[in-house]
Order: sequence, then structure tokens, then C-alpha cells
Amino acid sequence: MPLVAAKCTNCGANIQVDSTREGGICNHCGTAFITEKVIQNYATTNIYNTTTTINTDSVMFALDNPEKLLQNARRAKESKNYEQAEKFYIEVLSKVPENWEAIFYSTYCKAMYGKIKDMYSDAILVKNCICNSLKALIQTKDISHIEGLRQMETELIEFVEILVSNVIDKNDLFNISTRREIVIAAVSILFKFGQEIESVFGKDEYTLSIMINSYEKAMVAAKDANDKFCLLYSDIIDFSRIVQSVKPDYQTPPDRIKKKGCYIATAVYGSYDCPEVWVLRRYRDNVLSKTAFGRLFIKLYYATSPKIIKLVGKTTIFNRFWQKRLDKKVTKLRKQGFMDTPYND
Repeated sequence: MPLVAAKCTNCGANIQVDSTREGGICNHCGTAFITEKVIQNYATTNIYNTTTTINTDSVMFALDNPEKLLQNARRAKESKNYEQAEKFYIEVLSKVPENWEAIFYSTYCKAMYGKIKDMYSDAILVKNCICNSLKALIQTKDISHIEGLRQMETELIEFVEILVSNVIDKNDLFNISTRREIVIAAVSILFKFGQEIESVFGKDEYTLSIMINSYEKAMVAAKDANDKFCLLYSDIIDFSRIVQSVKPDYQTPPDRIKKKGCYIATAVYGSYDCPEVWVLRRYRDNVLSKTAFGRLFIKLYYATSPKIIKLVGKTTIFNRFWQKRLDKKVTKLRKQGFMDTPYND
């Protein structure tokens, strides 16, 4: 009878079970169990033990020793078991509240296993932990400050790229306002990181290089989002000004939608190439352009829209007013069979 290590899901006792049987009874609490689940429970809670026998004293030592907890947390994080890593980092904080790594990664890991619907709140969560993490880092002697900053920078860039990529890939789950809101929250993480570095560590050649790199990575993500209808070009301009505050020769990325037409729709949805505008462009070319009245409307639209956009195109009132009406029109056109797939004029 092959016995393997397991952990009761009810009382948490370590037990030995017959792996060939579907279930059994815990000899500690008398609760019935499913063999597969108790074996998995043992594997999860003892994932970092390298031996099959458990020494109670060594386990208690690990639970009470912050360095051992940190080692376990790092292993969990490296294996992308973020939920388990978060638990270890929280345990470290309970013993060493000023540990910079635990302050940062307890929040970072929580956000990394978050749900798609929580992307905005996860971005805010990570952004808000940056200041305290840096203040703790500057006090530590366990790691060089530059090494710690580089480590944080790498993790934050990855997190922002994941968020922005998810918004782009899953654009059908969110309306244009929510997509923009999430992207701004995500990109702002890297700008916040740079600003807090200057506040906590000051500005020298090393911190400046980290700030510039973080800002430029933020702009790459922002421009990608703008190209994929998740961010307005006015946001790109605002973000560019932050980069130029530390790198004066930085050139604002060009507006890829300039002079292309569909001005009001483009201003509202943030891109000439996005599902909503593709629908409207198909309607323009396949319906409006086929009649005299439609062609007159198109001509007047292109004659007046640029001036309107220049005057009020960046205002909240303008965007809210037109988005409500355009959303309704797009929904109606979709029901009539107008596709929202990529479209070339």
C-alpha cells in the first residue's frame, strides 16, 4: 500500500494516505477527505520543504525567522505563485514592519494575481505603495539602493505592460472611458515611481537614469494604448511634458490620427483605428457616400469638425455629450450588420 504525505483540509494535521484510494478518514479529527485534495493541500502548504519528513522545530524556526520567510516568498514569486508569495511577505511584515521588500512585494504580488475587473484598483494599490517602499529602501543596509531601485523598476514596468496589454486585448469588456481610466492609472505608476525617487533619494546620475528609463517605458505603453484606441492623444501630450521635465530633448510622439478624418468620433474614442470608429467609417463609405444628401453631410462634417475639435475637443463636456450619442449610433449600426473589425478607407 503506497503511502504519501498529505494534510487534512479540515484540521490541518499532516497525515499519510493511500494514493490508490479515492478517499479516507483523518485519524486526527475524524473528517472524511478526498485523497487528491489532501495531497494537494500538503503540496501547497509545504511547497518549499525539500524533505518528506517534517521536523517540527525547523518548521517553527522558519515561521519565526524573517530571513527564511523572505526566502520562501522569493521562491514563490519566482515561480509566479503570487498568492503564496503575498502571504509570506505579509508574515515578514508582521515581524519586520520596516522591511522594504515586504512592503513593496506584499502589495505587488496581491495585484499580480488580481482579476481583470479589478485592474484599476490594483493599479492604484501598487501606485500607493511606492512611496513607503522607497522610504524603507533608503534605510536598509541589506541591499544597495541602486540595486533595490532597479529591482522595483523592473517589476513595475512588467506590471504596467501587463495591465495595458490586458486592456488592449480585452477591450470588449470595457467602454472607452474605463479603458482610458485603467491605462492612465497604470502608466501613472511609472511616473509616480520616478517622482518619488527624486523626492526620497534626490537626483544624481544614477537615479536620473532610472527615472528617465521608467518615464520612457511609460510612454511606450501610453503610445501603444493610444494606437489601440485606449488613450487620447491629449494624454500623450500631458505625459510627454513629465518626461521633458527630466529629459528636455524628449520628442512627443506624433499624432498618428492627425488629418485622417472622422474628427469628432476620433476625438471621443481616442483613435481613428478602433472598433467604434471602424463601424462609423463603414457607415460613411457604404451608406452616406451613396446618396447626394449623405455626401453633402460628409462635406459639411469635414469642413466644420476640425474647428470644433480645436476649440472644445479636449473638454470633458464635449466628450461626454458626443460619446453618449455615438455609442447609441454604433450599437444600432452593429445590430444592422456593420462590422467593428479593422477597416481600411
